[in-house]
Amino acid sequence: MNLLNHPSACSSVRLLASILPALLAMLSLSAADLLRVLPVTDEIIMLHFREGHIDYNGVRPDGTFEPQTENRVDFGQLIEPLVIGDAARYRITSSNDPAFGDGKSPVTVGYKAKGTEFNSPFKKPPFLREYWVYAVLPAPLRSGKSYSIHVGDLAENLNQSTLTFDEKRLRSPAIHVSQVGFPPDAPKFAYFSQWLGTLNTPPHLNGALDLSRFTNGVFHLCDTRDGAVRKTYRGLQLQKARTAKDPSHDNWTRADVYALDFSDFKEPGRYVLVAEGMGCSYPFEIGEQVYFGAHRAVMRSLFLQRRGIVKDLAEFGR
Repeated sequence: MNLLNHPSACSSVRLLASILPALLAMLSLSAADLLRVLPVTDEIIMLHFREGHIDYNGVRPDGTFEPQTENRVDFGQLIEPLVIGDAARYRITSSNDPAFGDGKSPVTVGYKAKGTEFNSPFKKPPFLREYWVYAVLPAPLRSGKSYSIHVGDLAENLNQSTLTFDEKRLRSPAIHVSQVGFPPDAPKFAYFSQWLGTLNTPPHLNGALDLSRFTNGVFHLCDTRDGAVRKTYRGLQLQKARTAKDPSHDNWTRADVYALDFSDFKEPGRYVLVAEGMGCSYPFEIGEQVYFGAHRAVMRSLFLQRRGIVKDLAEFGR
């Protein structure tokens, strides 16, 4: 008797065929993923990992609601700190930078982590974390050169990530500007700082990114439309040292904070601040109406949270 021709067997095969794509899709979501690789400076790269994702009880992926009894937790192998902090697990290669031609591991790595999605304390896992790994390179990245960062089995979505070191296009997490923007006549500052977690090696003691060499650095305001340099600045000023003791304005960043004043630039437009040997900032706008969107978002939020009134204003529609 051919069991595959039995009616119940055929039904089982059809059922398996119908649910297999969904199972495979779930497996593809269940992973500790490498989200991005960015340059902190030309000497340090940051690798951003996420352990998984939680769809919370009653919330569909599109934001609408449905009744359900459990959170949907998509995760794979949870990250082990001792493993992700092992420099030998990483390798950097390059096809056009001879310093990495035969592949090099970082000199050392450090990391920081925090819980970003939270399940029930009575369920496993109770929360999922994100990790930011900082790898000190054996040689500086060179502008215009391409690099592959190999992570082996540390991530389940991919085993390598490729970047071309272009300071105008690659954001550095060490550069901080107002993402709301600036009115033309307002003071305008960019701040430079980063805490590197467990990294503790000269000159980055106790995780404090050392940016002292950029006190004589070169910085450009570049138009996001065409990348054109609109103005160039030189040097950073130390805004507050990590060791500063100030009862009212202490430095809680665990790293030195440097500042660049570009208040004299008033031309409306959309820009990034580019630091040679580092990377660029998030885009920001200079314009007369830059605060309008943020003001409206706050007013809308306050309005919709009020109780006991009709909330059907068209301009504040849900």
